[in-house]
Amino acid sequence: MQARDTDADWELIARVQPYFGVLARPEFRTESIDDAARARFFESGRGDIGQAIDVIRAHLDPTFAPAAATDFGSGAGRLTLAMAAYAGHVVGVDVAPAMRDLAAEQAAAQGVGNVEFTDAVPARADWVNSLIVFQHIPPARGHLLLDELLASVTVGGVASLQFGTHRDRDHLHEVFRDVALARFDGATMTTLAASEETQLGDVSMFDYDLGRLASQFVAHGFENLWLEHTYHGGVHGFWIFVRRATVPAPAGATEDAAPAVVPASEGSRVRRWLGRDRDRS
Repeated sequence: MQARDTDADWELIARVQPYFGVLARPEFRTESIDDAARARFFESGRGDIGQAIDVIRAHLDPTFAPAAATDFGSGAGRLTLAMAAYAGHVVGVDVAPAMRDLAAEQAAAQGVGNVEFTDAVPARADWVNSLIVFQHIPPARGHLLLDELLASVTVGGVASLQFGTHRDRDHLHEVFRDVALARFDGATMTTLAASEETQLGDVSMFDYDLGRLASQFVAHGFENLWLEHTYHGGVHGFWIFVRRATVPAPAGATEDAAPAVVPASEGSRVRRWLGRDRDRS
């Protein structure tokens, strides 16, 4: 079955509902947003990034001060502009040109000069962040993007990446909306045909397997995971904070070619599950 073209969905959303498409609150709809609501939109980004910095400095790197950072799925710049207060330079990556243009306008309006926006993942970054983005990307594609992002993180650098993993019964509606024909064996539903009634711009939500995600982090030399539970309108997930300890040696490398290693900071090997709800969607 052909995967849904979520890029086309987000380009339409970027043109007609750029703020509401990021945070689904009535005050952020194009027809009702005002300067005060727009200010609250960006203030929410500062709150999220402030929380991320607190987690990173408390559990992964107490002196964390990245020179270069990437905000994957930057949208209107809600998190990118907030990250600019903690990083030397931030690149916001988004597939939708209209979103990139809007984010650049907001950066100029807010006097934030150490950011740029593109559709390509930078080759290197000391911090890679993404929040409420991967849950809108089909996992078959998302895992490939994750590999690209993890490969870009420098040794000693940090990734803070959020994924949806499961959902409440009340948030199954878009699953059935996207399905025309399916097989159910009592435990697993297999989609056989996609619905032709789904409209361009409809937002889909996708669940990721946490075990597979963990295996990717390990394969790229990341250790010392810290997980925070997220909850977005019925969709559960985890914001994964992790530091890159090594760069794995390439296939066929000799035993003398040891991978680069960064020492683990004292007390950084904590694994903990936090239940902290969010109202994002």
